Amino acid sequence: MRRAAATLGFTTLRFDAALILHDWPTVEAAILAVLKRGDHESDVGRRVRASS
Repeated sequence: MRRAAATLGFTTLRFDAALILHDWPTVEAAILAVLKRGDHESDVGRRVRASS
């Protein structure tokens, strides 16, 4: 599934449970960085929105 998402241009973030439970600030910073760069949207989604 991850490979299919990557093929469509999606960025996948993976965090293990220990990191989420014990180092949330690192997880949050990674998520916010992806959002700030706009990497949370796929190229497919950008094309669909641009054509509407």
